[in-house]
Amino acid sequence: GGKAMSGILERSPHVVSKLTRVVLAPNQGVVGLRRWLQGAGWQAVAGDIVHENGLFYPVMAWERGDGGHGVSVSPLSDAEALVGPFVLASGGPVLRLYVSHLISNLELQLRRIGTAAPEKSKRLREELSVLHAI
Repeated sequence: GGKAMSGILERSPHVVSKLTRVVLAPNQGVVGLRRWLQGAGWQAVAGDIVHENGLFYPVMAWERGDGGHGVSVSPLSDAEALVGPFVLASGGPVLRLYVSHLISNLELQLRRIGTAAPEKSKRLREELSVLHAI
């Protein structure tokens, strides 16, 4: 997942320093990975959602700094962090399906945790609010 990917990159600065682009496809922890990559000086340069057999596969490419494009790196919005900046910008039927899928998963998580984890519940409700606005 995304947490493992960011951990590998963080623990391997000697390898990462030689990279100009990473292409990643995390199934979990996508938001945390996007936030970590941006915080570590990477910029999203491509991204998509592959939808196959009812499953969603986020795929993203990131480059160091401004990626040679000469543009400033602005922080990802909450919506961009949740679904990906390129997926969000493209719109379309896969975005709607993916957002619906994310909403269903978050609602299920909320039902499962109930009142046991108030901080996590608050974060999930905030993410739901962002997704409903897309």
